[in-house]
Amino acid sequence: MTVIAESDFSCFLILFAALAIAMIFIVVVQIGRHQLAQSAVAAVRSRKDFRATDIYVSPLDLNGLAIESASARLLLIQGKRHSILPASEIVTVEIMADDTSLVRTNRDSQVAGAAIGGLLLGPIGLLIGGVTGSKRSEARVKRLVLRIVTTNFANPHHDVLLYKSVSSKGDLKSSLKQSMRVAETWHSRVTVLIRGAATNVPPTRGTDGVSVADEVRKLDALRREGILTDREFINQKKRLLAGRDPTASQP
Repeated sequence: MTVIAESDFSCFLILFAALAIAMIFIVVVQIGRHQLAQSAVAAVRSRKDFRATDIYVSPLDLNGLAIESASARLLLIQGKRHSILPASEIVTVEIMADDTSLVRTNRDSQVAGAAIGGLLLGPIGLLIGGVTGSKRSEARVKRLVLRIVTTNFANPHHDVLLYKSVSSKGDLKSSLKQSMRVAETWHSRVTVLIRGAATNVPPTRGTDGVSVADEVRKLDALRREGILTDREFINQKKRLLAGRDPTASQP
C-alpha cells in the first residue's frame, strides 16, 4: 500500500510540475506578444510620413490599424508591413463574431447587420443582439475580428483579431467585455472616416482633443448610469456618426 501511495504521489507531482511549466510558458508567450505589439505601435509612431492620432495593434496576430485624422488616412498594420490608404478607399468596416457579422458599415449605406440595435446599445448589447437570439445565456464566441475591406483588388481584406478563446467551445459573452469595447471604438472611428470621405469632411478631434469615438464612449457611460435612456443614446450616437453636434436641438 505504501509503495502504491508513493507512486500515486509521484505521478501527482509530475502532473503538477507539467501544468506549472505549461502555465509559465503561456504567460511568457503572452508577455512576448504584448511586447511585440508595443514595438509595432512604436514603429508606427516613428514614421515621418504618417502622424497617427490613434493606433491599435493586436497582440494576438500583430495586425492592427492607425488613423491620421488631419488627412483622413488609414494605416493598415500586418506585422512589420504597413499600407497607407485614404479614407475614400475604405469600402467596409465590420465586426465579426466567429462567422457571424454583428455590424457592418460601408461607404454607400447606413450601418447594417444583425446587431445594429445591439451596437447602438453598447458592446455587450452588440453580442446579445448579434449572436444569442432568444437564449442569451448560451452565447459563446471563439473569435472576435474587426475586418476592413478596401479597394485593393489583390488583398481586399484586413482582419484584426481582437479575441481568441482558448476553449474549443468558445467563451461566454461576459468574458469579451474589454474586446467588445475595443471593437466598438474602432468600428466607430473607421465609420467616421468613411462618412467623412463620403461628405469630403475630414474627421476632427475638436478643440479639446476629443474624438467622435470618445464622445460615443461618454454617451454609453451615461446610458449605463441611467442618465440617458436607450432611445436617447441611440439618437445621440446617430447624430455623432452623422457629423452633427449631439447637443444641438432636434429638428
